[in-house]
Amino acid sequence: MYYPVQRSSRMLNSPLLSRINILLPILFFAQMVCGIHDIWAAESLDKPAHVTKSVEKITLDGIEYEIPPPWAGHQIQVQPFSFSDFGRIPFSYTVNDSKIYVLVSTHSPLLKMLRAANEQGIRLQVSSGYRSIAYQRSIFKRMISEGRTFDDIIRYVAPPGYSEHMLGIAVDFYPSNWRFASSEQYLWLTEHASDFGFRETYHKSNEMKMPWEAWHWSLIRETEKSLRE
Repeated sequence: MYYPVQRSSRMLNSPLLSRINILLPILFFAQMVCGIHDIWAAESLDKPAHVTKSVEKITLDGIEYEIPPPWAGHQIQVQPFSFSDFGRIPFSYTVNDSKIYVLVSTHSPLLKMLRAANEQGIRLQVSSGYRSIAYQRSIFKRMISEGRTFDDIIRYVAPPGYSEHMLGIAVDFYPSNWRFASSEQYLWLTEHASDFGFRETYHKSNEMKMPWEAWHWSLIRETEKSLRE
């Protein structure tokens, strides 16, 4: 049975009850705020952390340049080489009798390919081989001094630290431009280069989305490694 509680006028007007009446709304509001905070905290745990992507840059003559796609993310790390690690390509296979070098492990299969092409009436001339990062920097500095912009240069030339020529396993054939794609030399390479362990690194639909360089060929790295070992 329910017995109503009789409250005296003294109790209703007591200071304690007045304080309780004041504190109750405050406590309710605090509980509501804490509840919202807990929900927000739980939701934030489910959200992936924001990862700040680092920007790749190089410095030329004290000026910083940002590396854009498709070069960004493809920087090449190379161990120091000594002169004995390289072999010179015979003058008869280089443009203007230039002194061009490649790694010893690349030298032998390259000569076999050059000789095989020559025996079939195809004259392959190498216009570039190993290039150090310092040499690559000098190319950019020269072009910039001639009035070219950095953004224009990297449309056709790999930035210092991003060129496969640093590995000593790549060569450029003459002419090193778009005309090479329609030459008999290019056709011969597409049919026979793989027989000697070479590939067109930046072919028309390459995975790295690099500009097409029909003249740029390199020894497949797995082949180079096995020859070196």
